[in-house]
Amino acid sequence: MQGPTAEEYARKVIDELLRLQIPRRDFLHSFAVLTKSEALLTPTEREIVVALCTGMGVREVARKMGIEMKTVQVHRQNAYRKLDLHSQVEMVRWAFENKLVGVVNA
Repeated sequence: MQGPTAEEYARKVIDELLRLQIPRRDFLHSFAVLTKSEALLTPTEREIVVALCTGMGVREVARKMGIEMKTVQVHRQNAYRKLDLHSQVEMVRWAFENKLVGVVNA
C-alpha cells in the first residue's frame, strides 16, 4: 500500500494547521517543517532509504531490488535533496526520528 501523495499530505498538513489555529506569521514556517517528511519521498526512495538505514549497502540494495547500483545512488541523492540531508548519518538519524527504522533488540 502506498502512502499519501505529496498533494494529499500537504492538504492534510494545511487542515491540521488550520485546526490548531496557527498564527498567520507562523503558518508558512510550520507548513515547511511539517511537510519535510517521508511523504515527499516516492515509494522507491522510501524503500531504498529504509534498506540503507538498516545496514544494507548500495550493491546489496540494487541486487535485492533488481536495479542498477547507479539507480540506487540516484534515488538516495534524490532523498537527500528532498529532505535537505547531507550524509548517511543524517539520513539514519532522520529515519529514526520519523520512525521508518527502529532499534532491534538482539
